[in-house]
Amino acid sequence: MLNVFRMFGLLGENQIPVEGSRVPPLSSILKSGIVDQPHINALATADERRLSVLVWNYHDDILPAPDAPVKMLIKGLPGNLTRVLVHHYRIDEHHSNAYTAWKEMGSLPQLTAEQYNRLSSLGHLQQLSPPEWKHLEQGELELGFQLPRHAVSLFQLVW
Repeated sequence: MLNVFRMFGLLGENQIPVEGSRVPPLSSILKSGIVDQPHINALATADERRLSVLVWNYHDDILPAPDAPVKMLIKGLPGNLTRVLVHHYRIDEHHSNAYTAWKEMGSLPQLTAEQYNRLSSLGHLQQLSPPEWKHLEQGELELGFQLPRHAVSLFQLVW
């Protein structure tokens, strides 16, 4: 949970609108929860030289499910930009998740130094991949990725 707060801490102060095609209506969520289709949504912020997009894949059931393909089209970047540096942070079953690793270790009450060091490293926010320069086309960038169920990704575009 701490890493979710770390992700929110990386967001900027100026929230910008996000449009999504996989967002169930609020009335449906209030009536029956999120049980039919996963709730894939995003929150975005922008500063003078950075855009951050937080994307999540939520479902009420805690059952295995295939990863969801996500395609983001980011529009309205400054017209003079030709490229941005993209950082991709992830919290899922295998990234930034010390609790899952601790359960896989057998929920040990005492840890060896090696086990403690592994859990400590997973307690930090991890990047899914190294930062990568991406080229823009007319101030737009399309990013495609797989998002596991109950996962959160944070993209930071810096220029």
